[in-house]
Amino acid sequence: MPLTSNFQASFPAVFHAADDASERAQNAFFRMSGARLFALCIAGVLAEVTMPEAAIAVAVVFGIALALELVAFMRRPERAWYDGRARAESVKTLAWRYSVGGAPFSQDSSDPDALFAQRLQDVLGVAEEASEEMKRARGSSLEERRDLYLRERIEDQLRWYTNKTRADERWARAWAVVLVLVEAGAFVAAVLRAMGRIDFDLFGIVGAIGAAVAAWTQSRQYESLAAAYSVAAQELAMIAAQMESVEGEAAWAVFVANAEDAMSREHTMWRASHR
Repeated sequence: MPLTSNFQASFPAVFHAADDASERAQNAFFRMSGARLFALCIAGVLAEVTMPEAAIAVAVVFGIALALELVAFMRRPERAWYDGRARAESVKTLAWRYSVGGAPFSQDSSDPDALFAQRLQDVLGVAEEASEEMKRARGSSLEERRDLYLRERIEDQLRWYTNKTRADERWARAWAVVLVLVEAGAFVAAVLRAMGRIDFDLFGIVGAIGAAVAAWTQSRQYESLAAAYSVAAQELAMIAAQMESVEGEAAWAVFVANAEDAMSREHTMWRASHR
């Protein structure tokens, strides 16, 4: 019976819990950040309106922005995002090492099941057993484990990093164009105000929009992430090429450990850049 596709679905429940929690926290972080910046942008626009009601609207919008800031400060969704991702990645690398016979869970380990549970206990404070599917993978031939690891781990991660690189590069270019257009609008507004063509501070409105756009792109870090993802994709491509020369269980255990260490380094760098 062939090993299942989407092998990650067979990982311990603690992985899925951490992965889901991280994704929810990430979405909450960006929703609150976007809403806060939008509120500040609206307040900047309303501040230039001379109607009496506008002052009340500005106060209300600033109050909303302040409330969002306080909620973000108290809940710290970014911390839950980073910590959840760290927990999920820790379980993932242990699960893969165990399932395909990578060090320290090589095929000659005396009690890999107990070691796996102990490693989870050490990292997460939760001692879960390997799933039946993970045990079945571990008991398969070296060739089957090689195919599984290449298909479900290395190639999957390579696709993810490649797609993320392209997506972030597109978003970086798109937001750069938006920022240039906003700055050009601010310049035109300033010139028109200096020439007496307009009698209100359109420059302030455009400036508020520009500040919000700049803050949003800074929070998303499209350019820096695209560069980091590109490096990770290149390293994974080299790892995939090296797999062809790996022979025997001992060499395979070392190869998997090195591959997992390489993927863990990228995540460690990601966490450091978000602290």
